[in-house]
Amino acid sequence: MGLPSVAAAMKGAGTVAVLFLMAATPLRADDSLAALGAGGLRLLTSEDVAMEHQDLVLSPDLVSVAFTFRNRSPTPVESLVAFVLPDLTPEDYRRRFPDAPPRGDNFLSFEGEVDGRAIVPQWEIRAIASDGADITDRLAAAGAGPSYFALDRQSDTRERLRRAGFVDEDGIPVWTMRTRLYWRQAFPVSRPVVVEHRYRPLVGEMALFVPMLEDSPVGHGLATDYCMSAADKAAALAMDTTVSNDDRMVVVRFIDYTLTTGANWKGPIGDLSVTVDAGAPDHLVATCFPGLRRVTPGRFEARARDVEPTEDIRLMIIGPR
Repeated sequence: MGLPSVAAAMKGAGTVAVLFLMAATPLRADDSLAALGAGGLRLLTSEDVAMEHQDLVLSPDLVSVAFTFRNRSPTPVESLVAFVLPDLTPEDYRRRFPDAPPRGDNFLSFEGEVDGRAIVPQWEIRAIASDGADITDRLAAAGAGPSYFALDRQSDTRERLRRAGFVDEDGIPVWTMRTRLYWRQAFPVSRPVVVEHRYRPLVGEMALFVPMLEDSPVGHGLATDYCMSAADKAAALAMDTTVSNDDRMVVVRFIDYTLTTGANWKGPIGDLSVTVDAGAPDHLVATCFPGLRRVTPGRFEARARDVEPTEDIRLMIIGPR
């Protein structure tokens, strides 16, 4: 479902989620419950812990989110809680990091607190092949890890991975990168537990070429993928013309947010608040996420109660640079 035309108002939304993992004894809760097994985290469904509130703020520079959970069972619950990112595909990598991708282990600059106390999460990154198979161990045997952002860029390493079929001719990984951060969490009976975190989204950017907006024989264009109306496309074309006359360029940035794990808690999300900051008043924002309304130039909000999310949030921002 599209939002009001970019020509009259911008639109948007973006990435993240919190989940639970079963501990050694049966435990419950989440954006999703999960079990930690030989193949990594396995998501389950909470029967006891409800998400009463989720306050989400999305921008190209920072994603921040606050959750309020409440254990509605008669006994305390303890489990692993996981922060889940949307999968990052080879196509995403090409779109978002055509020049210099981020480097290092904490590529998100993740920070979080539970009831005001800092948390230090553990990381799980898995490599998933196009057929859904987990190839993390096969990558390790070839001398590489599953993170796009920790790959050895030396030519001999890249050639070895290319021969093994793990990267293409340009050195781009062919697997999907699946990332989760997790920590142990207690949920006392009835008392609210507030989980907050912030991170730098994997936005990246690329120059906008007008044909990228249109469908082609080989796939959908960005206009279809992000529910742009004819007026939206016209606004993007007008921006491209204006910026070109000033010897500048129009760039596209993408933000994703995993919202569907909110359906794994006990009952719906009680109160959902989404705020989108486009980064500048003249930036265009496209998304298929419904319900946002413009409150100031470049800023949009949505409010809803008793939400059972069925789709994640995907955001495209178009602006001059």
